[in-house]
Amino acid sequence: MPTDPPTGDAAGGTTGGDDAGATADDTDHGAGERADAAVLQDLLDDLLVQDVDRHERALAELADIGDERVVAHLVDAATLHAVASDWENLGFPEVFRDRDPPYAFQHPETRFPGVVDALCAIADPDFDQPGVAWLQWESWYTQTDPETLEGYVDWKVRFYRTYHPTVGHLLDADPKHPDFDGVRWGSTDPTVLHPLNYPAWTTDDAHLEPDDDVYGFRVDGDAYAVPRYLLFPHEFANFDLGGERLALSYCTMCNSPVLYDATVENGSVGGPRQFASTGCLWNGNKLMYDEETLTLWNQQTGTPVAGPDYERHRDRRDADEDGIALDFRPVTQTTWRDWRDDHPESATLAPDTGYDLDYAFYRDYDGFVKRHYWENDDVFHPGVRAESSALDDRTYVYGVDAADGLHAYPVDAVHEGWPVADEVDGRRVVALPFDGDVAVYEAPDAPLSRDDVGDGNGWGGETVLVDGEGRRWTPTHDALVPEGGRDDEGASIRDRVLGRHGLWLAFRPHYDTVHVAGTDSPAPPASDDEVGDR
Repeated sequence: MPTDPPTGDAAGGTTGGDDAGATADDTDHGAGERADAAVLQDLLDDLLVQDVDRHERALAELADIGDERVVAHLVDAATLHAVASDWENLGFPEVFRDRDPPYAFQHPETRFPGVVDALCAIADPDFDQPGVAWLQWESWYTQTDPETLEGYVDWKVRFYRTYHPTVGHLLDADPKHPDFDGVRWGSTDPTVLHPLNYPAWTTDDAHLEPDDDVYGFRVDGDAYAVPRYLLFPHEFANFDLGGERLALSYCTMCNSPVLYDATVENGSVGGPRQFASTGCLWNGNKLMYDEETLTLWNQQTGTPVAGPDYERHRDRRDADEDGIALDFRPVTQTTWRDWRDDHPESATLAPDTGYDLDYAFYRDYDGFVKRHYWENDDVFHPGVRAESSALDDRTYVYGVDAADGLHAYPVDAVHEGWPVADEVDGRRVVALPFDGDVAVYEAPDAPLSRDDVGDGNGWGGETVLVDGEGRRWTPTHDALVPEGGRDDEGASIRDRVLGRHGLWLAFRPHYDTVHVAGTDSPAPPASDDEVGDR
């Protein structure tokens, strides 16, 4: 990934710009006539032969023909060529850039000289800036979505099996979701992106600073915190805690954690699974896999998208119990100070992970991913098309699945305007600040109001909710608890409603309908082309 990312027009256009709005129907598709598909396929197949001279000749011929149906193939080649040629600047995770690149990149045949020139000859843009042209073409391709030659997915799998076998082996999973052509390689792979498998825990917090971001959760009454800076270069951790198998995923693209129950009882292989990152993206989200079956999973929905379990995939919103979906577990995204204040007994991930990595690099992270994908409104995530939406794409939200679509709670809006009342699947719920984060709970009696002061007897925290009967409630990790616990009037605890975090752009491609808390109507649905998992 580049250290100096392009922005604005250099990145392929901004939302509402000329390039961002282009489609396959209103773009000049290059200088040449529409060619015979067999001729194009033969030239594309030449790119699968490990011979750089043959690559160069095939690319020159494709440039002369000028048929835009090969753009997707050439974008794949341009991306691999760029990263393999300049690992010390483009490799990911960044802490591996001073090490030898993956073995496959060291082969001279993993090069495609002239691929950027061919793209410039075939399609409208003139993206040829060294070091960033591949990223500009990736962004343009995502936004314009030109017609692609039939058989592209099969070619893509063969391409990666030839030049990056670790990734190609994972992508060669059948059956596949019909939108599998949207999978994009993310400049990394499992040979460098190792998950933390069953790491050690400690109650000594000497390795933590108060402002360190942590992901906190509870299992069987015990509290645990995973520092983001330790998880970042792994993107995944697998735990056996309290007799449960859990998987914690961290999506670097959208800066958000998801915690799953990693046991799949009704899959092609029953029992607990061990998860890791493929190094690829789908609709702007991490594409993960389990090591037992090599099924590929969508991080955002926890559902299979390719491989042995895909046939039994179910959309979580349909509640088909014969299908497969990972169950979410509550996880709090906060600082060590806030988590420790509420959970003084919490264990934390031990700093001795067994890996010799510069974890300090990620403590106050200001690298490419943050500058480019978290903060830059002029840059598009691979596979996510610009569109009119209810929220800015970089808005952090807490999302809850429901039968009528996604219910989204913008984190800043909840902190400023709590309590935020809503209805999810016939249940009255309320969104509240919690530990510097947001949590959603089943709601007590209306009307609901806030008590910013508390009574000084342990109820003087940031969030105290008052119900219609004057009872006060405080949020905890698992439930909304009334003052004094269960009382004579039956004011029992209110359960937490499971959801997950992320940038808005990580959610919107996956849902036909979204409801943004505080508005009276559903947000505009994603287009048919963009909804990747239904």
